[in-house]
Amino acid sequence: MRTQYRIILTLILVLGFSLPGLYAQDFPQIYFLTGFHWYSSGGAFGGPDWSESETQTFTSYSVNPLNIRSIHETYSFDGSIDFIHSDSTYAFDGAVEYATDFFTLRSPLRLWRYGSQPLYRISKITYDGYYLEDRLTYNATGTDYKIQAWHTYNEDKKLTGSLWKSSNPVQFTKIEMTLDAEGRRTQEDRYVSPDSLTWTPNMRLEYIYTGNQFAQSQNFEKYYLYMPDYILLGIQGYKQGAPPYLNDDYAVSYVIETHANTQGEWYEPEYHCQNLQFSEEGSSLEYCNGLFFLNWNTAGLLTYIGADFEGSPGYTFTYSHSGAVSNSDQVNTAAIPLLVYPNPVRDQSSLEYSLSKASTIQVSTYNIKGQLLKKESYPASSQKGSLSWTAKDAQGRALANGIYLIRMQADGEVYTSRVMVVK
Repeated sequence: MRTQYRIILTLILVLGFSLPGLYAQDFPQIYFLTGFHWYSSGGAFGGPDWSESETQTFTSYSVNPLNIRSIHETYSFDGSIDFIHSDSTYAFDGAVEYATDFFTLRSPLRLWRYGSQPLYRISKITYDGYYLEDRLTYNATGTDYKIQAWHTYNEDKKLTGSLWKSSNPVQFTKIEMTLDAEGRRTQEDRYVSPDSLTWTPNMRLEYIYTGNQFAQSQNFEKYYLYMPDYILLGIQGYKQGAPPYLNDDYAVSYVIETHANTQGEWYEPEYHCQNLQFSEEGSSLEYCNGLFFLNWNTAGLLTYIGADFEGSPGYTFTYSHSGAVSNSDQVNTAAIPLLVYPNPVRDQSSLEYSLSKASTIQVSTYNIKGQLLKKESYPASSQKGSLSWTAKDAQGRALANGIYLIRMQADGEVYTSRVMVVK
């Protein structure tokens, strides 16, 4: 009898530590998107000045931070005549379902205000955080989809292939990655097909490395699919606005991009030089043409994407890690403690802040290379408020066009935000 009890107890313990969502843990331990902010403005070419922005904050159930229950949305438009501002919260039916080797996550995806309707993102993810399948849909069941994606990896967890299927019109895109002996992606071949039977070459990307290894450690390759190009291409509207492939260990100096026509005939290649810089806040990339800017945090998650075009929106993404949230916490993970508005900026912006308590505030401004340009100090009169920030250095000289890092420090709290200066 004792032997039987021991067997039963052993089975309970094994199940408790092997089945996600049961005794070992209540939710997978991964990073997840908790909100975003986008901003766009115009008027530089003789038209009336205007600005437009939207912020969405996702709120989770306290028992599971991955299960989104509501979305708080603020929207503003400020034109020469019209001014629109809205502030609303609406329910979202998020879900987390567990299987043996993966879990399925239903989360919000509404990154472009002028889309026909909000999108759901239904994803199959391994318990160590690798995306296996993705579906962008107009309903919670996933039947009315916009795009589906499937991903394959090698034994070292390097992405080796992806397959996309778009619904309107129906088209398949197949992507095959070529890796070298060190696991670096050296080539990426894309093919298109109307039926997944007959494939036509569409694009080829070749990656050229400098040979220099990074001193920092970031999981660019793993987290690329957390905000992939089949999502970002649809909201940005331009090819180079999508995040590029970055190797975790070696610097990519430039990318050779070659397109083919509908008959599979190749055009002349294009060369894209890119400059990746690291700081203690993460990393920043600027294309050598000076038109596109991207930022990643210290984990390797994309946090900002923008372009130096009038009327082109810049996006800021916020994340949290489910392991940082206790089951007893009331989760509102995407509160934005430091928001720059307007952004991009020509001369002056407001720094809207939210602190745990009132205290003296120090605001430091750095360039993309991590060099300190100015440091300013303010006495805080309340936990929440706004400060004026001008696009000038400590000597009063106007800052050149580009990306800058703003760091706010207040009684042990440190918050950062990016701002784009566009004259």
